Amino acid sequence: MLILPKLLTFCSFLSMVGWSRFSMVLLMGNYTPAQIGLLRSLSYLPKVLSGPVWSVWSDTGSPSKALMLSLFIGLASFEFVRLSLRDHWPFWLFCTLRLFRSATNSVSPLTDAVILHAAKTHRTKSKADDESFGRQRVFSSLAWGFGSLFVGQLIDQFGIDVIYPYTRVTILLAMFITYLISRTIEPSLTSTGDGPDTSSPKPPPKAKPNPLRMVANLVSENHKGIRRFAFQVSMLGFLMTLSDTVIPVHIEKMGGSRTLNGASTLVAILGGVPFFWQSRQIYKKTSVWFMLRAASWALVLRMVMMSLVSSKDMFWLLMLAQPLHGVTFALMICGSTEFLTSLPGEMFSTSSTIINTLFFVVGHGVGNIFWLKAMDMKGDHAESLYLLGAGIMLIDLLAGGLRDEAGGGGEGGGGGGEEEGEEVELISKIV
Repeated sequence: MLILPKLLTFCSFLSMVGWSRFSMVLLMGNYTPAQIGLLRSLSYLPKVLSGPVWSVWSDTGSPSKALMLSLFIGLASFEFVRLSLRDHWPFWLFCTLRLFRSATNSVSPLTDAVILHAAKTHRTKSKADDESFGRQRVFSSLAWGFGSLFVGQLIDQFGIDVIYPYTRVTILLAMFITYLISRTIEPSLTSTGDGPDTSSPKPPPKAKPNPLRMVANLVSENHKGIRRFAFQVSMLGFLMTLSDTVIPVHIEKMGGSRTLNGASTLVAILGGVPFFWQSRQIYKKTSVWFMLRAASWALVLRMVMMSLVSSKDMFWLLMLAQPLHGVTFALMICGSTEFLTSLPGEMFSTSSTIINTLFFVVGHGVGNIFWLKAMDMKGDHAESLYLLGAGIMLIDLLAGGLRDEAGGGGEGGGGGGEEEGEEVELISKIV
């Protein structure tokens, strides 16, 4: 059983909880919702350029070293964020700082790359299929859920500034575990035997294709319907922005505590745990299109239920609606990762960067501006925003936008039987 990759996933995502989950509350004291939406959206733009740089380094070099550097720079830049909010820096200067922090922070895709390498190595050595990406990535959701509850309680007891020491400690812990992986698991990533083979000299390893060039060719040929895939992941990112922006503020305006806010996130995360754990089996038996379609319907149902939440029955409706968030995210992230890593080239970090770019940079980037501006205009009537989100998703689904593409499945789902010669031909074009 893989222990260190699970611990790394847990700690890496635990370090993001304080700022990502409660920054809205922190920033609302200085800026309007429209300004915050612009700020959050602008912070995604540098990732369009910096993400590929991090992923190329990781895929052609050492994933753990890239992650270590990203964590260190993130820790340093977070201190400047603290100072800027404490001293009330001008909005434009704070925006500049956030752009720099965004460009240097690539913890999520780099963590995914490390655990993807570790899971594949384990499956190769053990000849078993018991350690999939989903079984490592589920610990990011557990970190998000339990971390949100924990940080929510800390804030209720000590105030919002407690997120600063919390973030420092968790980043340092993630750096330590990454170091352990770099000294133990990563050296074995290029070896699948039990010891050195001295029977015959080994040929030098072949140079890996440039991941960016490979992606460009896959998109240009619309390999396995990848353009449609990109649109749907971006759409889910756009609509799920409601979870990070409108819902936390809506709960507080109805009189809910930050502990309740954190508890609602915990319930949302726990709803996705079984889907993370069984994601590889689901993908092999169905397809990426089935998983994305199921994620979309879960989102529609959740938005409808959230529109019914009021101050009188807030607790019970939240507990019923929020688990669907975990279902949506688990099916999206695991199905997408299995799909992209099944493509030629083993682009582990690049695959994760593509998903993060589509879901967060494109989807959340547009969604932050749109939904926070809409919340600014609607005031306390957030229920209409949930219905709007459900309606947009329904239009996409009912219009047939998520029909199965030819060859769009995974193993056992329409894509696992692709002939080896086709992949060799595609790689030869790329290289």
